[in-house]
Amino acid sequence: LPVVWMFASRDDPIGIDPAGHDIIRREYLQLAPLTTSDLAAMARDRLGRVPDERTRRYLDATGGNPFLATQVIDSLARSAAGGEPGTAAGEFTTAMARRLADLPSSARELVELVAAAGRPLPVRDAFALMPSLGSCDGADGLAGAVGSGLITASADALAFRHDLVRETVYALLAGNRARQLHARLAEYHLSVLGEPLVAASHARAAATTGDLASALILVSAAETLASTSAEDAGELAALAFGTVLPAQLEWLEVS
Repeated sequence: LPVVWMFASRDDPIGIDPAGHDIIRREYLQLAPLTTSDLAAMARDRLGRVPDERTRRYLDATGGNPFLATQVIDSLARSAAGGEPGTAAGEFTTAMARRLADLPSSARELVELVAAAGRPLPVRDAFALMPSLGSCDGADGLAGAVGSGLITASADALAFRHDLVRETVYALLAGNRARQLHARLAEYHLSVLGEPLVAASHARAAATTGDLASALILVSAAETLASTSAEDAGELAALAFGTVLPAQLEWLEVS
């Protein structure tokens, strides 16, 4: 009787070699991410209507991943059946949270760092900000982060494949975790890259009451801006002053 075996693998080739068995016919199917038209057709079949712009945005953010796309579409279908507003955002956030939780710690930290950076992060900067990536323990960090499909790696930078994915991952960060990442980025942009204005944007996000390090970064940025934009410089200086407490020894100097 004829028998069909099907093997699925993430690796290419999958290493199956039925050499010497002439009666075996082999056929290889390379599965690629779903296209935009594929996703729109799935949504139309399931929802009974052409997907609106908001739905298409969430579908585009799935990166052609059938599992994520199905979750988004099923969520919208359940909402429509119950007469409720669309819950694609909640379903998408839940899917992103699960994907993050499944990552190794080094890969998850890298994804979070790129989210906090807010723009493509050069690979050299990622390794400088996360020295563990160059060690044996962190060797899978970059591969795991890219393999998750959340971020992409070009020749020289790491970036999210869709703005909505970055926004969702960033929103999942706890407040304290986000501040830690922004503080690390602020110090790096000021001390290593010599970019006080970029450092100030991160220091602003990291600053909490009594945070002297962030206050000093804000002052440095204010001094850089003083000759070109006095209003912006004054705003940063005032924020720095409000960050330091009168009880701190450095309060008078910052003032």
